[in-house]
Amino acid sequence: MTTKRKVLVIVLALCVALWMCVLTGCGNENWGFGNYDWQHIHFSDAVGGHCATISSWHNNETGIEVHTKEYGSMFLSEGSYILFETDNCPFCNGGN
Repeated sequence: MTTKRKVLVIVLALCVALWMCVLTGCGNENWGFGNYDWQHIHFSDAVGGHCATISSWHNNETGIEVHTKEYGSMFLSEGSYILFETDNCPFCNGGN
């Protein structure tokens, strides 16, 4: 098998894997590899901390775009939030 053919096969395999991840949902994150199924977020603003239930989210290099049931859509910069797999938030006495 030639080098060009090997590269083509690898690229096609990666494209198929990415497409399958998109089709299956990969948890509640909108794009990406893995199963990142976070259910709860604790975030801070200038006043204090807040808790919310996550509907969906998308990660990027500077933070996350998150859609919550309580606050709707928002962008949170790195360091201003913590994600949890359950609704049990240690900062808010066990939840919302």
